[in-house]
Formats: sequence, C-alpha cells, structure tokens
Amino acid sequence: MRRGPTRELISLGLIGAGPSWERRYRAAVKRLSHRLCIRVVHDPVLGRAQLAAQESGAEVVAGLKQALCHPGLNGVLVLDAGWYGFAPLEFACEHQRPAFLAGNWSSPPKDWWQWHLAAQERGLMFVPELSWRFQPSTTRLRELIASRLGPVRQIHIEISVPSESGADVLTNALAGAVDWCGYLSRQSPDVFSSIHTANGSGSAFQLSFRPDLRGVQLEPAKVELVQNPGSCRED
Repeated sequence: MRRGPTRELISLGLIGAGPSWERRYRAAVKRLSHRLCIRVVHDPVLGRAQLAAQESGAEVVAGLKQALCHPGLNGVLVLDAGWYGFAPLEFACEHQRPAFLAGNWSSPPKDWWQWHLAAQERGLMFVPELSWRFQPSTTRLRELIASRLGPVRQIHIEISVPSESGADVLTNALAGAVDWCGYLSRQSPDVFSSIHTANGSGSAFQLSFRPDLRGVQLEPAKVELVQNPGSCRED
C-alpha cells in the first residue's frame, strides 16, 4: 500500500519551562506532537529545563542566545521572558526566528512598536499570546452571535485589577481588551483614548472602530479598569 506524503515536524525552541508551560502549553504541545516538536529548552532554573527536555526528547542549553541560534529551528515559544527583557526578540531578529510571546512584558507600547517594525523589516512574525480569544466563554459567545444574537452593537468591559498593579499588568490588560473587542465584533479597532470616570475608582478608555465593508460602524466600546473586586462584563 502506498502512503501519502508525510508532513515534516515543525521544530521549536522553548524559552521558559515554568508555570505558563506547565499550566497551559505543555498539554497543547503534547496534543500536537504529530505536527510539532520541542528541540531545545532553556530556563534559568536548570531542573525545570531538564524536566521539560526529558519529556520531549529535547536538548537543554545554558544560554538564551544559544537557544535562539540553535540550528534547524522553525520558531521559538517565549513563555517567560523573565529578567531578559527584550533580549529574546533581539536574538530572534538576529537569527531570523519567528516567536510566540506569552506572559507579561513590562514595557511601554512604543517599545513594542519598535520591535514590530524590526520584525516586519526582516519578514518575521512575533505573535502575542492574546489569550482572551481562546477562552471558552468567548467561543460560546461567538456561537451565540452567529446563531441567535446577531451582530455586536455595543461592548462594555470591566476589568478588576489589584490597586498595586504595575504598568505592565495594566498594559497587558488593555491590550487583551482591545484585541478581544476587534475579534468579537469582527471590526478593526481604530482610535483608543482615555475618558473620564464618574466614581474615580479606576481608569476608563474608549475604543472606536473603522466601518466594515458594508459601511456599518460599531458604537465606541468602553473599557474600564476598576481597582476593587468585580467581574468582567461584556454587554
């Protein structure tokens, strides 16, 4: 019996084998073992790197740059940048490695824009995690929009954040909210601006959208960061 052509495995490097790997990505990579494999692992904690490498038959490397320049990789999963900052992106650009970026990155948007341009110039893809898209509630909501509710007309989100949250937490929360609004509504976000809050307990922002191909424009979405216990709400 003649077999059809087999697909070559996608070879990946793993940067960070900590909680994010254990909780979210380890099982996903295992399920996709027929399509991809981990070839090299780096983590500041040697024991974690060794455990992840043992499970996947990968090689442990001591240095970040050594992981990014490892021959034969099709891309890297950066699941914990740790104290490295943007060093993984610098080495990814240098060695032409596409990268998937998870977790919190404590840097202002202007720095991200510079790295976006750097990747674009080299023809690379830096893909952020954007986990709000893949929540079960989002999947179910999109099903209801398609089957019963009809197109989204208005979005109002409240995000509860600890009062001591740093800029990185707030930036990541807002980035996730902006992406989620566009993903749910299927319209492109256009202008993001700060607006006044009535109670002064947090920050509020307004997100406008571009008209779709039919000329239909969604009402501006409102995103609130509240510094007291509460639930996320999508209307």
